[in-house]
Amino acid sequence: MRRIVCRSLLGLCIFLGFACDRSTPLSEGETPAGLCSIAALKASARGAATPLREEIAVRGIVTANDRYGELERRIVVEDATGGLCIALEAGELYRRYPTGLRLTIRCNGLTLYDRGGRIELIADPDAPYGAVGLRTADFGRHLRAEVAAAETPRPALRRIDELTGVAADTYVRLEGVRFVAEGTWCRRDPLTGRPAATEHTIVDRAGCRLPIRVPATVCYADEPLPAGEGALCGLVERFGGRTTLRVVDRGIFFF
Repeated sequence: MRRIVCRSLLGLCIFLGFACDRSTPLSEGETPAGLCSIAALKASARGAATPLREEIAVRGIVTANDRYGELERRIVVEDATGGLCIALEAGELYRRYPTGLRLTIRCNGLTLYDRGGRIELIADPDAPYGAVGLRTADFGRHLRAEVAAAETPRPALRRIDELTGVAADTYVRLEGVRFVAEGTWCRRDPLTGRPAATEHTIVDRAGCRLPIRVPATVCYADEPLPAGEGALCGLVERFGGRTTLRVVDRGIFFF
């Protein structure tokens, strides 16, 4: 009898330990506990990695994904207070999480990771490689797409000289800009011949300049930079104290 009781208690302890370690999946129509703004969540980051052990959640609209290769294994969700980059260990995320989709993220059990000044939401920090994103098996536990149809994200119209006061990962539109030099979106690595991450500079009518960071994974890497004057839509990024723009959803409007 004593052995049976001990085994039962052991099983209960294991069950409770498992329940505390993992969040339950989000239910349809459920308002998660600890719902807060993206700005408040990011403000709670302390140091290189901040584990989130309490019930906390954010909700916003997907403004960037990997459809054109501008992000790799990441999406960005934005609310009225700012944007949040979420690392996910999967490809073709644009099929699951198209731009405009309203998404709720339960953060308990995840980690805020400071990547050179950019706060990301990840599964685990990993010193050799930087960060480990959420695995596919955990998507349902932490992410819930709203039933409502996707809506087109509207970038905030900004000037280059305003971007230092704009929250990181915010979706913006810059008009009346041009590239200061010709070339292709990505240069070729002289050793491998493959596209390499490239930085360009744009300038506006007031003479203000801004770096544009282009990852090697973009599907338009070999296309020429647009000539003349036009508009770019992308994410404001901070890295090492610098402000840059990453074009997303192929938001390139030159005529």
